Amino acid sequence: MTDQKTDYRLLLTAAMGVFVIAVMCWGVYGMIRDMNQTETVQTEQTKVKKQKKTDKKLDENALITNLLKTVAFETELKKLDDSVAGGMIATEEGTKLQVYMGNGSYADEIIVMTAENEKAAQTNQENAKTHLDEMETMFRDYIPKEAKKIENAVRVRCGCYVIVCVTSDTDTAKKVIDAAIDQ
Repeated sequence: MTDQKTDYRLLLTAAMGVFVIAVMCWGVYGMIRDMNQTETVQTEQTKVKKQKKTDKKLDENALITNLLKTVAFETELKKLDDSVAGGMIATEEGTKLQVYMGNGSYADEIIVMTAENEKAAQTNQENAKTHLDEMETMFRDYIPKEAKKIENAVRVRCGCYVIVCVTSDTDTAKKVIDAAIDQ
């Protein structure tokens, strides 16, 4: 009699485990689906730095390396594969997109978009805002602290470049980005 009770408990525990995994998979699927849906984009009030020279080039890789070294992130950020990044954030044709993210429990993120012209960069800026709005909505219900971090993200458009840094260390991120732009 005792062996049958143990077997039922084991089966019940296994069934509950399968249920929890299924719910988690469903949640991840919903997040990815929501991130890929397009919304009407409203123009955002974002800091736009004036370039001293129209032909000025920003070293995106040096900027990202400096952000990763200098800014305090709550998780280790890793570069997303280009196809994954492109599926998360819409960009204008010809835009080079680099996205660094941590694990799903943290909103920390670096986005650098390099467009072919300023008009494309303006559209990329709106697309970055849409991405952040979608992320903020997802985090608001589950981890409100992370949603606040997204709301306060550093967002800069300079010429053909759009730079976004989601971190609680916004002062340092602003300094690093401003220094890279002013070089």
